[in-house]
Amino acid sequence: MVRLEADASDRFREHVDVERVVLPKLGYAFGRDVRRSLFHTVGEYSAREVAHFGTPSLITRITNDVQQVQMLAMMGATMLVMAPLMSIGGIVMAVRQDVGLSWILAVSIPAGTLTRSSAWPRRRGNTVGASAEVSSSGVRRR
Repeated sequence: MVRLEADASDRFREHVDVERVVLPKLGYAFGRDVRRSLFHTVGEYSAREVAHFGTPSLITRITNDVQQVQMLAMMGATMLVMAPLMSIGGIVMAVRQDVGLSWILAVSIPAGTLTRSSAWPRRRGNTVGASAEVSSSGVRRR
């Protein structure tokens, strides 16, 4: 039993290493490449184009916008890598806990996937804005 706990902690450390070391390096490399590409693209602009956009605007776009895209890439990579690992780990742990109840997973996972992908009706439009409009309908406006 003690060895099983050590194995679980080793797997957890590997999970943490992937999430804290590998994926940020991929995100930083992606951001570096995008910045380099933007820098070379802006370097080819004429003086008229730079004056049209404005130097402060170009600097802000190269730093802030690239940082936002870099964070999106890192979070997306984290979800794409970690979600399958977590789901497989959860299934393995559920089977180890109680094999008799594991048949629920065999039924619910495919049923949930089919329901979410094809048969579930999709709502269109801005549901948050519509609910805010309904809730503020009694508010007096000046």
